[in-house]
Amino acid sequence: MKYSKIHWISIFLMTSCLNLAAATQPEILKIIDLAGKQRMLTQKMSKEILLIINDIEPEENKNHLYKTAALFNQTLNGLFNGDSNLGLVEIDKPSIKKKLNKVSKLWHKFRINVDVVLLMDEKLQNQDELLKNIAQQNLQLLAYMEDVVDWYQDESKSTDQKDYEEAVTLNEAGRQRMRTQKMTKELLLMVSGINTREELKKTMFDFEKTLIGLLKGNREQKLLKVNAVRNQLRMIKNQWDNYKSILDNSIKTQRSPRNWKIVVKLNLTLLSEMDNAVQMYRRHFK
Repeated sequence: MKYSKIHWISIFLMTSCLNLAAATQPEILKIIDLAGKQRMLTQKMSKEILLIINDIEPEENKNHLYKTAALFNQTLNGLFNGDSNLGLVEIDKPSIKKKLNKVSKLWHKFRINVDVVLLMDEKLQNQDELLKNIAQQNLQLLAYMEDVVDWYQDESKSTDQKDYEEAVTLNEAGRQRMRTQKMTKELLLMVSGINTREELKKTMFDFEKTLIGLLKGNREQKLLKVNAVRNQLRMIKNQWDNYKSILDNSIKTQRSPRNWKIVVKLNLTLLSEMDNAVQMYRRHFK
């Protein structure tokens, strides 16, 4: 029996839907959480490379960089194939595999920069070239990962409006983790004369706008108001006010903060508490 072209297309579409339907809403939220964390890891690695190059607690940051790169690599493999240890199920659809392949190719290029810094024993001779590569490639890697996370978020449109709103809120909360590291990276690039202060100011603006949207809820941003997370968000707002004052002062003076240890500590505390908020959202939405 011969099948018509339309019949084969129908079978393909049904198979694609079944592949996605195999993942439950909690599993999809877990994927959005960890795929979203990959965005943060791109910025955290870049920040750690810059701290090492600037001789700011280099050995400690080399240890951090090694672990950050290993986690990025493990999670990327988990998004491709699933990973029971990470709680990731595989979504076997050509469209997402194509996007993940783009991330993988750029990751292999960026990983060269990571390895160079991990193996360096003294000041690099080609430091300017390395910094240029990091400044360019980390944003490309971030953009590719953003595309991946948005794909998972938008796929929830096909299930239920409530599921989609939860996915958007979780995605935006997860994006805040990335911004904590991106701001610190941009501060390091700014005082190194590579980035302009406008880039840092924009990330600060986006972080504060989204934080307020998460606290109050915002229909335009499609952010749900979740009372179970509000106290956590209020604590983050207090931490953010402290960190913002340091960033503002550096923007005005165009100088490095007097005490980088405070900057390093605050940005990691802000990251940790923002991640706690993301997990609270995910548990609540389940």
